[in-house]
Amino acid sequence: MHELEQERPTAEVVPEPTPEPHPVPGPWSDPLPPTIPKTPPEESEAWPFPEAEPETEPTPVPTARARPQLTPEQQATRQAGMRIANALGEKEPGPRAQVGRVVRVLGIERAQALYEQTLEVEAAGMMLPDGSRRRTPGGVFFKLVRDSASKEERWRIFPRWTQRDKPEQPADAVQPALVPAPSTAVITEIPNATGEARTVKITLIGRPGRIVSKQGYIITGMTASTVPSLPKGMPTPPTTPTTYTVYISHKQWTKVAPALANPEDILIAEGTPVYDPQLEGIAVYVTNATTKLLQQAQRAAQAGD
Repeated sequence: MHELEQERPTAEVVPEPTPEPHPVPGPWSDPLPPTIPKTPPEESEAWPFPEAEPETEPTPVPTARARPQLTPEQQATRQAGMRIANALGEKEPGPRAQVGRVVRVLGIERAQALYEQTLEVEAAGMMLPDGSRRRTPGGVFFKLVRDSASKEERWRIFPRWTQRDKPEQPADAVQPALVPAPSTAVITEIPNATGEARTVKITLIGRPGRIVSKQGYIITGMTASTVPSLPKGMPTPPTTPTTYTVYISHKQWTKVAPALANPEDILIAEGTPVYDPQLEGIAVYVTNATTKLLQQAQRAAQAGD
């Protein structure tokens, strides 16, 4: 039995080849591929390997500074500037800031007087120097400011246009005295004193007094006691209040009476002034009547169109 068993051939075991180790990928692997530089670039160049770039600190976000607290006087000045700018219809930041400078430099009372004078001029219209169109209410206001302000005040209000005109104010500078009104003797010496006025118009701006209704018209009274802002060198007007007796037709009055129920609104009446010896004052026969709020609503409607 043992002799019949033959030895089985054994298979030769061939060892498998050991794979060559691959280089670890990275910016400094050796050998380097031809596309990767052997030395890092200069600081001014962009390094093409994001994983090797140093971490940068986050840019700090600036924090808003707290606004300084305004005094009651500064708050009143700021509110007056905003109120006048809104009434003039100014919406751009530049003109609104300029109106604020007018109030700060000239004061609230002078700025308000110039605004009321603007309404009077705007009712009749003021053209540009070339006659191409009418000035806007803001343009009329700034024109009156330039005409009535001093050189120093103009430089503070309009710094861009008056840099060359900045005055050198001495420390002991004295404001010029007001020019007195001419006497009657001087007026009688004026040549051609009987000149002809072919067109005379007046604009009254304010709140009407007691209303007396007549057949076809109403009568009211308005008194002016404030001295307007006049150009430099003009004589000082009399301080005696001037009373106007105003005649308005029922048709004109019907348009403005509902608006004047608002105590914040004011009447703008344009007409012809006549001296009335019976009244010993000036009578105004109104040809056109409106109010400040009605004018603003009309401008807003035109801007929307």
